[in-house]
Amino acid sequence: MRRATLIAFLLIANSLSAQSPQPYDGTPTVWDDTSTLGSQAADNSSTRWIAPDSRDPSKYVHFELGTIGLFREAPDSQLLAFDESFNPLLNANELQGSMQFGLRAFMDVHNVSLGLGGTDLQLGYFGINSLDAERPLAAAEVNTVFFNSIPATPLQTANVLYSSNIYSGEANLCFRNRKRVRPIAGLRYLKLEETYDAFNHDPSGGRLGGFSLTNNHLFGGQFGCAATLFRLGYFEFYSSGKFAVMHNRVDGSTSAADVSGTPVTKNFSDSEFATLLDVEAGTTYWLNDAMAFKLGYQLLYADDVAMGIDQNASVRILSPGDTVAFNSQQWHGLNLSAEFSF
Repeated sequence: MRRATLIAFLLIANSLSAQSPQPYDGTPTVWDDTSTLGSQAADNSSTRWIAPDSRDPSKYVHFELGTIGLFREAPDSQLLAFDESFNPLLNANELQGSMQFGLRAFMDVHNVSLGLGGTDLQLGYFGINSLDAERPLAAAEVNTVFFNSIPATPLQTANVLYSSNIYSGEANLCFRNRKRVRPIAGLRYLKLEETYDAFNHDPSGGRLGGFSLTNNHLFGGQFGCAATLFRLGYFEFYSSGKFAVMHNRVDGSTSAADVSGTPVTKNFSDSEFATLLDVEAGTTYWLNDAMAFKLGYQLLYADDVAMGIDQNASVRILSPGDTVAFNSQQWHGLNLSAEFSF
C-alpha cells in the first residue's frame, strides 16, 4: 500500500513539472498599467470629427457670402381703388408681394483686442431690391386713390404698384467672455425706399399717372448676442438676436397733374426715433474645419418707419397737408451662405 501511494505521488509531481512555464527566450515587449485604458479610449474617441467652433480663436478671419430672401408684411387696410358704383377694386392689404432675393455678406476679424476674453470686429451687409406687388385693374371707370386725390377723368384700366427696397449695413464688436455666447454691441444703418404709383401705360410705352417715393434713413446703436446652441456631428445649430435704437430721417415726394394738366409735386419730410429687432436661427453644415454651408431663418421688425403706401392716406398732393405717417413693418425669410475660416 505504501509503495502504491509513493508511485502515485511521483506521477502527479512529474505531470505538474511538465505543465510548468518554460523560460522566455524572446525579445521583451512594453506593457502599461491598466489605469491608462480609460485615457486611451478617450483619445481614440476624440479622433471622430465633429463640427468645429465657427468662432475658433485660432482662426484669424471668418467670411459669409450668400443670399437672403425676404417677404414683406402686407400693408394695413386702405381703399386704393373703386369703380363707377363705388365698389372696391383694390385694398392695400392685397399688396404683400412675393419673396425677393439679394446679396448678404459678413466678415469677422477675430481677436482685434485681447480685452474681455478676446474681441472680434464684425462687418455685415445685405440688400434687396424690388419687393414688388403690382395689380392691373379694369372696370367701366377705375378710380384710383392717389395721395387723397382721384382721377378727374377715370379710365377703364389702371395699374397700382407698391415697391420696397431695403439695405442694411452694420459694424459690431463681438466679445468672447462666454464659451458659446458672444455679446454684441455696434452701429447699424438701414435704408428703406418705398414707392407707391397709380398709372396707365400710354401708347408710346411710357407711364401716365401719379408717382411717389418715400425714403427712410435709420442710423443708431444696437446690442444683442449670438449663441451656438449645440453641435451634432457635422452640424452646428445657432441663434442670434440684435435690438437697435435708431434715428429715422424721412424724406419723400409725390407728383401728379391737377385738373388743368399742370404737373404738381409735393415734398414731405419728418424724423422720428425708431427701433429695429433682428432675429435669426439656423444650422451650419461643416465640410471641414475651414468651409461650411449655412441656412437660417431671419426676421426683421421695425417700428416708427414711414411706409410709402401709408403716406398715400396721410399726405395731400393737391391741397395743404403733408403729415408723415409712421407705422411698424416686418420682413421675414431665409438666408443661405457659404462660410470660410482662415
